[in-house]
Amino acid sequence: MNRYKRVPSHESKDFGKKYEDEVARIIGKLIKITSRGKVYYKNGRRFCETDIETKSSAIEVKSGRGNDMLSQLNRYSQVTKKEPIGFGKKLRLPNKREIRKRFKLFEDEDSLTDYLVSKGDGKRWRKK
Repeated sequence: MNRYKRVPSHESKDFGKKYEDEVARIIGKLIKITSRGKVYYKNGRRFCETDIETKSSAIEVKSGRGNDMLSQLNRYSQVTKKEPIGFGKKLRLPNKREIRKRFKLFEDEDSLTDYLVSKGDGKRWRKK
């Protein structure tokens, strides 16, 4: 019997960080990103970390099922005035339903970028 659980490559921490970098690169073409990986402390202890921050939003990026996304978005809303937004392509349906009850959730980069542009965080380039 094998005691070691094999972690799929798309659920590893390295893949999550690479996915976060890829999303930041894509939306960063039109949106001004103010910080990445900003850590918030509460009572001297690490409380939460934002993946991507813009002028008016804190974005949590998930590469897997998104089991803890709702709790992370709740923590963001406690420490910052910015709007917490979730982003993930492979989220499970029950997780999507729960997150959408309280927060914005996007599953593709184009709709996220369009929303952020409409909030004033960036500019839509004009075609020549």
